[in-house]
Amino acid sequence: MLYHQDALRMIQRCQELTVPVLGIDAFRLRSDGIQPVSEQSIDFTSSSNLTMPRAEIWTAARDFVQQRLQSGLVFEVVI
Repeated sequence: MLYHQDALRMIQRCQELTVPVLGIDAFRLRSDGIQPVSEQSIDFTSSSNLTMPRAEIWTAARDFVQQRLQSGLVFEVVI
């Protein structure tokens, strides 16, 4: 699990190494464990994203995390 700044750093590093980001999963940290938040996750391998150039995916991944800065979510960047 990555806090937003760490997720943004990982996405940047993926771009530097030309590693594709396949998706981002979001979670809430709770006192009794971790709760997945599927409605706040994104899959870049879905049919609607298959034609997106890799550079646009890195940008979309950063935007996705930045739009959730105040959400209290943590992220898993899928590569």
